[in-house]
Amino acid sequence: MLLTGICLLACSCGEKKTPSEGTGVPLKVEPAEVSVVALGEKKFFSIVSETDWMARSSESWAKIANAAGTGGKEASTLTVTVDENKATEERSAVINVSNLGRESATINITQAASDGGTIVRGISTAEDLLGFAKAVNGEGSISLYLVDGVVKILKDIDASSITDWIPAGTEVSPLTYNIDGGGHVISNVNWKVDVSQYPYAGLVGYAKNVTIERLIFGSSGSRMEFTGAGSGKVYAGGIVGCGEGVKIVNLTSNVSVTFAGTSVSGGDLCFGGLAGSMDSDSTLGGSAKSQACTNNGDVTASVACREGGLVGTNSGIITNCTNYGTVTGPSEGEFGPGWLCSYNRTKASVTGNFGYGSVGTTPAMMYNSMMNYEDGYDIESNTVDWTLDAYYDWEEVETRTLHSGATYHHYRCINVPRHIRVLEVDLTDPGIELTGAVADDMIPNPNGTNSPDGYLLRERLSDVCARRRGQGQKILAGINSGFFDSRDGISRGFHVEDGEPVYINNPSVVSSMTNHSWGFTVFTDGTASCGKKAFTGKLRTGGNEYQYYSINDTTLRHASPNVAPVNLYTSRYVQTPHPTNTSLTNNLAANALYVVCEYLGDPMKVNTGYVSAKVVEVLDGRSANITPPYITESNRVGIALSGAPAIEWAGVKKDDIVELRCDIAIEGDASKPIYMLESTMYQLLDAGQDGSGAVTSTNFLNNYDPMTFPVVSQDRSKVWLVQIDGRQGWYSTGVKAYEVYRISKKLGGWWSTRLDGGGSSGMWVWDSSSASGSIVSSPCDSNGERSCLTYILIREK
Repeated sequence: MLLTGICLLACSCGEKKTPSEGTGVPLKVEPAEVSVVALGEKKFFSIVSETDWMARSSESWAKIANAAGTGGKEASTLTVTVDENKATEERSAVINVSNLGRESATINITQAASDGGTIVRGISTAEDLLGFAKAVNGEGSISLYLVDGVVKILKDIDASSITDWIPAGTEVSPLTYNIDGGGHVISNVNWKVDVSQYPYAGLVGYAKNVTIERLIFGSSGSRMEFTGAGSGKVYAGGIVGCGEGVKIVNLTSNVSVTFAGTSVSGGDLCFGGLAGSMDSDSTLGGSAKSQACTNNGDVTASVACREGGLVGTNSGIITNCTNYGTVTGPSEGEFGPGWLCSYNRTKASVTGNFGYGSVGTTPAMMYNSMMNYEDGYDIESNTVDWTLDAYYDWEEVETRTLHSGATYHHYRCINVPRHIRVLEVDLTDPGIELTGAVADDMIPNPNGTNSPDGYLLRERLSDVCARRRGQGQKILAGINSGFFDSRDGISRGFHVEDGEPVYINNPSVVSSMTNHSWGFTVFTDGTASCGKKAFTGKLRTGGNEYQYYSINDTTLRHASPNVAPVNLYTSRYVQTPHPTNTSLTNNLAANALYVVCEYLGDPMKVNTGYVSAKVVEVLDGRSANITPPYITESNRVGIALSGAPAIEWAGVKKDDIVELRCDIAIEGDASKPIYMLESTMYQLLDAGQDGSGAVTSTNFLNNYDPMTFPVVSQDRSKVWLVQIDGRQGWYSTGVKAYEVYRISKKLGGWWSTRLDGGGSSGMWVWDSSSASGSIVSSPCDSNGERSCLTYILIREK
C-alpha cells in the first residue's frame, strides 16, 4: 500500500512527533499468526519499523485500537480487540501493516467457532480469579470474565488456594474493564506479591479509567504481604496499586497489608490500605452513603514512605470513606503513616471521611490524619472518634492565681488543634463573686449593623473591665456572655446583675426562642445553676394585682395591648445610646400611659418579694400629645401601660404607692434570691450525663465554632468559665455540642450550658504583676475583639 502524501503522527506524553527518518530497521511484525477463542479477547503485537506505520483490519470484528505508530529503533505495540464469534463456523481476519518505506506485512487472526453458549462468563472461583489477572496482563482471554462488557464476580470466592498473587494490570497492560463485585466476598486471602516483578501491586496492580465496586475483599485474618527488592517506584495497595481515572465505590477491605520489601522507601513507595496512589481523575467513595468505602485491615510498612490507611498518596477525591485499621510505620521528614493518607494534594478534595483506627499506638486524630495535614486535611470536613478520652488530652500552658477563690488556666489539646482557657471560681470563698455586666451599662444598646466584627459602638469586654476597674471595682477576669441581636442591641434572654433584673424580654420572644430557655444563675447563697428559667412579674396598687411582661425590652417602642400591655423600664433604657450616631434611638411609644415611680428603699431584686415605690409622675399619651418620660435616676422605674390595664390605672396619681416584684424560677432549684443570671442555650452536661443529644441546632451539633460556656460542680459551689478559640485552622478548631459535654465533665463539672460563641468569644484576665489586664484569648474576627452586649465578670469583694 502506497502512503504517499499521508502524514502519520503518533503521541507520547502529549507531544506531537513528526514522521521519523530512516534508521535502517526493516518492518517486522510479531507474532504473524494468532488464534483467538470464540468469546473474543485482546491481542498485542510488536511492530518494529524504520519509518512511521499504519495498520488496517480486513474485518470489523477485529478492531484496531491504535491504527498508526512512530518508526524507530524501539518496538511499538499494536492492540487488536476481537469480538465474540457467535457463528458456528471458524472465521479469519487479516491485519495489514505498512510503513512510509513502502514495506508491508500481514497478521493472520483465526477465531474459533461459537461453543453454543456453554461457557459461563464471569468469576466464580479462585481459579477464575487468577485467570482473570493473567488475562488482564495479556495471558489469555479477558472475555471469559466479562458480562456485558464488565468483569463480574458471580459468587463468594474462597481464595485460600492462592499463595502467590499476580496483580491484575501492569503499566503496559492496565486493567481497562470495570469490575462489579456484586456484593460478594473474596475470603481467606493470604497472599504474597513480589514487587520486584510487580511494582504495581494489589488485587489490581494498575487500573485506568475503570470503576471497581460492590466488593468485600478479605475476611477476618486476611492479609497480603508485599515482598521482594523493588527498584524504581513501587505502588501497592489492598485494592489498587496505581489508579488513573479510577473510581472505587461501595467497597470494603478486610485485608491487612504489609510492605516487607527492600530497596524502596520515601517518595518511591506509595502504600495504602485501599490504594497505593490515586491520580487527580480518581475517586474513592462518593457523596452517597451507598458509595462509601471502608478499610478494616491494618497497614504496616517497614520503611518511611507514603503510607496511608486509605491511600498512600492522593491527588484525587476521597469522600465518605472510613479507616478502622492500625497504620504502622516509621516517619522520616515528610514521609510516614497517616490514618487517611500520607500525602494529599488538595484539601478540598478529601471530605466526609472518618478515622476510627490508629496510627501506631495513637488513636486516629487530626494531627495523624496525614503527613501534610496542615495543607491536606480539612478539620471541618472530616471526622475522628471524638468519644475517645485521648481526643480530650491536654497539657497546661499557663496557670495564674488571681485570688484565693479564682484561678486562670490555659490548656492546649495534644491530639486536636485546640486552645482552652478556663476561669476556675470557688463560690464559697467570701472574698470573690461573679457579677454580670452590660456594655456601657445600657440596654438596648444597638450597634446599627448585624455584622459587628471587631469594635463598633458598644464597649468590648476589655473596655468594660478597664472602666469598672477605673471606677474602683476589683475586676479580676471576665468572659463574653449571652446571645443578642447586634443591630437592636437586645439580649435573647434575661440578664440579672447584682440582683437587679436589668432585662426581661417580652413573651412573644420568649416563646419563639425556645433554644434560649436555659440560664446560668448564681444565687445570693453562693450556689449556681444551669437550669431552665421562667419569669413572673407582678404589680400591686389600690389593692389590685397586675402582671407586667418585660423589663427594658424594645416592645416599649410600640404599645402592645394584646401581647404585652404592661412593661417596665429603668435608667438602663437610654433614648440615644451613642451620641455620635443619633440615628440609633430607643423610642418610647407616644400612645401609652406612663407611671414613673421612685423606690422607697432598695430597687427591686429578683425573688425577694414586693418592694414599694411612690408615684412621682403620670403622663397619659392615649388622649394627649406627650413627650414620653425617660428615666435617668437609678432609684426610679417607669411603667408603660396600654389596653385594659391602662384603663384600670387611669386613676393612679402622684404620691400613690405601687408595689413591684420580679420572680424567676430556676429548674432544679427553689426560687431563692438570684444575684446574677445570664440566658444560655441547651443543657450540655445534665446531672453528669450527656445532654447534647437534645440539641436541635444542626450547626451546634456538626460545626466547630469558638465557644464560651459555664460549668457547675455537683455541689453547685464551684464554677468553671470556659472559653475556647476556634476558626483558626491548626491553632484552634473550636468545639461541637458533644465536645462541650466532654470538656465540662473532664473539668469536674456536673452541669454545663452554652453562652454566646463564634466571633464574640473572648476572655479578659488581670495580671497583678504588671498591674494591667488584657484579652488572653485569640479572637477569630480579623478585626480583633468584638463588641458584645453582656458579660460575666469575676470581682473581688
